[in-house]
Amino acid sequence: MPLWVDTSGPALNAAIATHPAGVKPNENELAEWAGEDMTSFDVRLMAAKRLHQSGIAHALISAGVEGVLWVNAQGAWHATPPKVTATNTVCAGDTFVAGMLHGLLNQHEAEQTLRFATALSAEAVRHAGVGDPTLPISIHSNKTPGYGVLTTPPPREPRYEYYSDYRLP
Repeated sequence: MPLWVDTSGPALNAAIATHPAGVKPNENELAEWAGEDMTSFDVRLMAAKRLHQSGIAHALISAGVEGVLWVNAQGAWHATPPKVTATNTVCAGDTFVAGMLHGLLNQHEAEQTLRFATALSAEAVRHAGVGDPTLPISIHSNKTPGYGVLTTPPPREPRYEYYSDYRLP
């Protein structure tokens, strides 16, 4: 069974050494492994490529409102989340990973997978705790067929970029 990891510190370094299927550190968590601050998009992209080239099939780096980078065998993508008022960022990364796994296990296209995971994580930060399933919700479709984003009001559509110039060695 493929292993995905979202951790930090020595546990992240140990996990990377085992070549899990996917890792999703944030920019601060990855800085120690990379040996430099993850202060720019280009630095984060290079670190994601290094993770992938080290044997990790899905290298993801989250950077809060600046978005998330995803590098895999098909290429590299960047998603910028919709603007929301963050109430609590606890479990935002876990929610993102759950959305990614949902898309991958259901064999959705890369953009569709990243769009769903990004929107799901953005929705998660709007709530304190894990949310109240008894509250009424409204569903607003985004541009991806088959998905709705649970939110009130609808957020700005996430922005995605595909970096076709990224090639594996």
